[in-house]
Amino acid sequence: METRIIISIVALLLGLLYFLYPKVINYYFRRPKLIVNSKISAFQSFIRHSQKNEPNGIFNEPEINNIYKMEWMITLNIFNRTEEPAYNIVLMQHKDAVFLPIKKNIKEGRVLTKHGETNISYEYSKIIESPQMNVKMHRKTMPKEFEGLSILCQYENKYGKLFYSEYDIQTDKTKFPKMKCKNLKQWQQYN
Repeated sequence: METRIIISIVALLLGLLYFLYPKVINYYFRRPKLIVNSKISAFQSFIRHSQKNEPNGIFNEPEINNIYKMEWMITLNIFNRTEEPAYNIVLMQHKDAVFLPIKKNIKEGRVLTKHGETNISYEYSKIIESPQMNVKMHRKTMPKEFEGLSILCQYENKYGKLFYSEYDIQTDKTKFPKMKCKNLKQWQQYN
C-alpha cells in the first residue's frame, strides 16, 4: 500500500513539474537581449575670431585662436540578437551624466522583433575657443562631458518580465544588469 502512495505522489510531482517547468523557463530565462552600438561623428563651424588675438594680427596663422561651435552626432544602433521579441522598449539616461537631447525616440509600444534593429540619434554641441591647429583634435576626441555617460534600455519579454541592457558610450560595451526599483531612481527616461 505504501508503494502505491509513493508512486502516486511521485507521479503527481512529475506531472506538476512537466507543466510548470516550461512556464518558469519562458518567464524568467527566455529573454530578448538588446545590443547597443554607437557611431559618433563630429562637425565644427567657425563663429568668429577670438578677442584674445592681437587686433592687427594675421588671421591665417595656425596659432590664432578662433571660436567654434562643435557638434557631435551620436547614432545608437539597437539590435535584438535573440529569437525573442522585445516589447515596450524605454530608453533612459543616468541622471549624473550630461543629458543628450534625443532627435527621435522609439515609438511607444514598438516591438523589436527577433534579430530586428532600430537607430536612435542624439545631438550634443558646445562652443569652444581653440587655435586653428587644434580644431581637428577636438573633432576626433569625445567631449569630456561624455565621461560616465550610459544609456539604459528597459524592455519586456512576451510575458511582461522586465529586462535591461546598459550601454556605456566610452567603452562601447553593453551589459545586462539586474535592476531593482531603487536603482532605477538614478535614471531619467526620455519622453
